[in-house]
Amino acid sequence: MSCVELSPLKLCGIKGECINETICVCNGKAIQNSEWSFYLNDLSQENTLPCYSNETLVKILYFLLGFFSLVALIFHVPIFKRSSLQRRILAYLYLISTMLLGFRRFANEKALFGQDTFHTLCFSFTFGSLATIASFNNERYLKFQIIKLQWVSEEKRHSKFHFAQKVARVQVTVHLLAIPFFFSTLFVPRYTASAFIKTIFGIELAFSVFNLLLDHKLLTWLADELKTLLSTKAKSGLSVTPVHLSREKVIQNINELKSKRTSGDLFGILNIFAFASAVASEFWLSLMLYFFPLLFLRVSFWMCVAVVLKAVRQLKPGQAAFTSTLAFENKTTRELSSARFDSQNTAKESKESQRNN
Repeated sequence: MSCVELSPLKLCGIKGECINETICVCNGKAIQNSEWSFYLNDLSQENTLPCYSNETLVKILYFLLGFFSLVALIFHVPIFKRSSLQRRILAYLYLISTMLLGFRRFANEKALFGQDTFHTLCFSFTFGSLATIASFNNERYLKFQIIKLQWVSEEKRHSKFHFAQKVARVQVTVHLLAIPFFFSTLFVPRYTASAFIKTIFGIELAFSVFNLLLDHKLLTWLADELKTLLSTKAKSGLSVTPVHLSREKVIQNINELKSKRTSGDLFGILNIFAFASAVASEFWLSLMLYFFPLLFLRVSFWMCVAVVLKAVRQLKPGQAAFTSTLAFENKTTRELSSARFDSQNTAKESKESQRNN
């Protein structure tokens, strides 16, 4: 077999040189890596691959992944509650899986996806659990948005919530089915494994586009409704008063929604680009070597930050509370519900007073 050329790289890659038109010799720290190179049907011909892998960088990413996942698990101990176990079990399993995935890959450079059984199993579960958590969070987020819009008809809110549930169920089912398909790459021919992976990535691409459009539209809609509150002061019995929803709070919430929409659009576009490139190009598919540890690391890092701050807050009650996106959503929901409840009670008391008179 001759030396492999992956566009846009030159023959044998930037750091490689083709010898006798049969093997690639790597220079510097770049090495050959058959992980995600499913176009190579015979792993014994790995020496024909381009030189693009930086093993030191890969090991650093996986070590950080394992480290932050371990820290997050440790800090979950002081705040653990049995009542929340069912709700958080998937997050715990995700952290355990990423911890094992990270430390295993750091300790063994031969632990590659599609070749090493333990690594492939951990990766498959990590991918499926993360995507499932994201789908559940999207459903929960949409539910929070619907609850906030108390002035919208109940029928319309119910229809939107049922739509969110159906979308989440479909996505969760597909994500869970991806686990055995990823794991099966150990046992099927590599060209079949490549077909499985590109099919999964194609579905994830469709989900990413759909979720990007849905979240953008939803956040824009909610921000517009909050802007309406600023100008009308009241809408369908919902009073906006300084006690419940001051002008400053509404403006702050609108700005936070816009910021979340911008960051959501950015990450959505990055996911779309990553999955679309991996489906269309073998070169970009081979770069999943860096993409997935970065993706898992980003999630584990923020989970670690959130749980550490929560644990510190519980250990030091006087410390200022950490304001997360979910906390903001719950707070706004309570404020809106409280304002609507008070306005309804006021109306009832007024009616009873009139009857008594």
